[in-house]
Amino acid sequence: MPWPISPKKSKVYLVHTSLEMSECWPTFSIEIATRAADHFTRLYYSAYDSSTRIDDLPNFYRPNSAVSWNGNPYEGSQGVRDLVSKMPKTQHEVQSFDCHPIPGA
Repeated sequence: MPWPISPKKSKVYLVHTSLEMSECWPTFSIEIATRAADHFTRLYYSAYDSSTRIDDLPNFYRPNSAVSWNGNPYEGSQGVRDLVSKMPKTQHEVQSFDCHPIPGA
């Protein structure tokens, strides 16, 4: 399925949706992605800046996640925990973020 999808083409692919939904599908997907990204960003940086971040932040990563910081690799939840424990206290202020819907997700 090509991306971005024009509203006319989305009527062909979105067989089980209403006409109104198929006409606004690209805009609707962007709105959902934006809300999800905003929610995730708020949760992530609240956890990152909290006093319990050493315990909370690894929960945002999968067991096989890999992070590189200043060329040093950290793997898995324990790696994230080790990295965060070495960092000073932080206070983030998110100015903006960019997100995109992933077709088929």
